[in-house]
Amino acid sequence: MDYSFVKSLHGNFGILAFLLLIVLFLRTLYDFINKNEKLGTVRKISKYTTLTVHIQLILGVVFLIMNSFILENLSGKIAGSSVSYIEHMASNLIAIVLITIFNAKLKRADKITPSLLVILVVSMVLLSRVVPLIMNILK
Repeated sequence: MDYSFVKSLHGNFGILAFLLLIVLFLRTLYDFINKNEKLGTVRKISKYTTLTVHIQLILGVVFLIMNSFILENLSGKIAGSSVSYIEHMASNLIAIVLITIFNAKLKRADKITPSLLVILVVSMVLLSRVVPLIMNILK
């Protein structure tokens, strides 16, 4: 079965999700430093980032189900990287959960707190570690 389209879409959504996460972090940091009480922009960016990472998760699951080689060889490495499939899936899942928690906490927040920034930093580190294209740029 040809799964190159899903693989390409999954990879492109990964880059988009990481870029949105960077934008979200920069805007959240800006509002934290300036003690901005109006969080409308951050909430919108957070909503789109959360939506993008959830679509990324769905595409990853579809790719996993379509590709029987990965299911048979989960300890194998992702092409062009030193990251195993298990590490890739676990790190992305943890990062997606953290981004979802950030979005939920932000909906109830009156201002940006340091804990919200920490959640974003941890999710950025997790995603930057396992997205192959970003790993190649950071080397």
